[in-house]
Amino acid sequence: MATPVRVLLVDEDDDVLAVTHEFLEHENEDFDVETVTSAADALDRLADEPFDAVVTDYRMPQTDGMALASQIDERRPEVPVVLFTAHQDGAFEREVAESDLAGLVAKRTGTEQYSELAATIRESID
Repeated sequence: MATPVRVLLVDEDDDVLAVTHEFLEHENEDFDVETVTSAADALDRLADEPFDAVVTDYRMPQTDGMALASQIDERRPEVPVVLFTAHQDGAFEREVAESDLAGLVAKRTGTEQYSELAATIRESID
C-alpha cells in the first residue's frame, strides 16, 4: 500500500466539500482528504498536522484563496496550494500567473474537473 497523501480541502460550502472529498478519494485511492470551511480553520489545522497539499476555493468569507495561499507559503512553504474555483477574469488570471500557486482548476459541471484536480494535486507533490 502506498503512503497516504494528506490533502486539506478548504471551501465555505459544505455541499462542495462533500462532493469534492468523495470524488478526490475516488480518483486517487492514496488521497486522505480532510475538510474545513474557513481559511482560519485551514491555518489552524496546518499548524497542528502534516498535510501534503491544500486545495482552496478563491471566494470565501473573511479572506480569499490567494490570501490564504500567501499565508500558507509564509508558514509552510513546502505545502503546495491549488486553487479550485469558478472565479475567472483577466485580473484574476494575471494574479494567479504571478503567484507561487501549484495550480488552478476551474470548477464547472461534470466530473472531469475532479480528475483534473486529482492530477494537479499529484503533480504538485511529485
